[in-house]
Amino acid sequence: RKLFGRPEEQRAANARARSRGPREAWMVHLVVGGGIVGTFLASTLAKNGGRVLLKARSALRKEAALVAAKAGVEVVQSFEPVVERLRTGALPQLDAIFIATKTYSLAEAASCS
Repeated sequence: RKLFGRPEEQRAANARARSRGPREAWMVHLVVGGGIVGTFLASTLAKNGGRVLLKARSALRKEAALVAAKAGVEVVQSFEPVVERLRTGALPQLDAIFIATKTYSLAEAASCS
């Protein structure tokens, strides 16, 4: 959510929002699809105070990996580590799952493979 017009004001507002409570209290998002749309969505959510996991089928392109890392996005290449962390309680429940894949990859994304 954009509160101010200038980037420095937005960064200050984001920092204040992040300092309000423990990281565990923030929303946890899973973005499926490591392309430009998925990486942009994951980075935006992370910059605005969310904890974000980005499931990419293969390694992200260099530029996308830099953007994701700078925003604090955790990149995973399979669902197994996410499921295991949910099962053990190391990761709180997911608040939202975003599907950002090409149409021909929807079946694969839905099957969690």
